Formats: sequence, structure tokens, C-alpha cells
Amino acid sequence: MNDGMENAVEQIENLKKAIKATEGGGSSGGGASGSYSAGTYIPAGDTRSPEYIRNNAVSYGGNTISQGGHVEINGAKSNATIMLGNPSASTLSSANRLATQVGGSLISCVTISSTAVFQTARVNFFLSGVQENDNIAVFQLQGTKWVQIQNPEVRVNHVVVSITQYGTLVFIKMPALAYFEN
Repeated sequence: MNDGMENAVEQIENLKKAIKATEGGGSSGGGASGSYSAGTYIPAGDTRSPEYIRNNAVSYGGNTISQGGHVEINGAKSNATIMLGNPSASTLSSANRLATQVGGSLISCVTISSTAVFQTARVNFFLSGVQENDNIAVFQLQGTKWVQIQNPEVRVNHVVVSITQYGTLVFIKMPALAYFEN
């Protein structure tokens, strides 16, 4: 992972620790609940390992996905960090149904969020195992529908997408790239 990403993740983790400390260390004062493992704060309900939380990554089916470079906000490079998390079980089931419906195989499904405000954001995802010649279809869950994100850029271990909102993304390897209406 690049030094800038490591620094951003470390700053976020330190901020989480500081917030936790000011909330009375998780006592019954209504503060956030969570725990620490190997020096990493694990938010309540987060099932990822401390290593994945610390590196802002998610794993699915042996593939790891994380932010893979700078995020462009409204056409300009930024220092924004896109936070990744595991989708709910029902969302993951829906993503698997979508992959089957479009004739592809699910590579990864991830929820994304950030404090950055944008009209458009171009996000570079590190996605282990992706090759430059792979046909990757990317869909975003918008309300109750999966909407295809057009023209993802695919490089070795990277998929770059342009988004207009946060939410859940699914990456599907296709035998041939196509546009689907869902």
C-alpha cells in the first residue's frame, strides 16, 4: 500500500481512538461501542479482521479490495479517503443473483462512504487478481436497483470507476463486456 494511503488510514484510526477516549472509553454514557484488537479499533458489528480494518480493505472469495490510489473529486486530485466496508448478507445475496443474471462471476461487493462531498468522483480500487484484459462490469445499488456504472477502467489489480454517490458497488467478471439494464 502506498505511504499516502497508510498515513490516511493511520490518521483515521487515531481519530477513532481519540473520539472513543472522549466518549468515556465505551462506558455506559451512550458512547460508541466497539473493541480493540492488536491496537486497531474495531467498530461494533464490523466482522473484518483487524488487518483489513487497519488497511481499509474488504475480502470476498479470496479477492481483496481497497482504495488503490488518489480519488479525483469533481475532476481534481484530492486527499479524500473512501472508506470500505462489508455489505449486509441480504445485499451480498442480491449481488450474487445479479452476477448470475448477467452471466458473470462475482469478484467483490463492497460498501463505500466518505466525508468528501462531490458531484462526481473517480475512484481507483485495488482489486487483487484483476488483469488488464478482463471484462469487468461494475454496478451500484441505488435504492433497490443495481445500476451499471459505465466505462470502468481496468488495469492489472485495479478498477477505476466514476461515481455520483456513495453506496454499495459490485464488481463482476464477464465473459464479454456488455451493458445491462436491471
